[in-house]
Amino acid sequence: MNLHCCGVNNYSDYAGNQDLRNASRLVPESCCILKEDKTPVSDTCTTSPNDSNSYFNKVKLTSFYFYLNSQLFHVES
Repeated sequence: MNLHCCGVNNYSDYAGNQDLRNASRLVPESCCILKEDKTPVSDTCTTSPNDSNSYFNKVKLTSFYFYLNSQLFHVES
């Protein structure tokens, strides 16, 4: 299951992560949109996340809710 999200609320959930701050990153690579070879589509994804290179504004709870709904629909059918 791949939820395509970045944090529970959004990318700001990572603001207090000292390891990311030490590396001058705003988000981890798990927030990046990946190519087929599992590398980020953009070298700047972790330092300058935006809608074209990351899921920085997509929240996990919403993504998980839609995933569960889609699974429930399949069970009922």
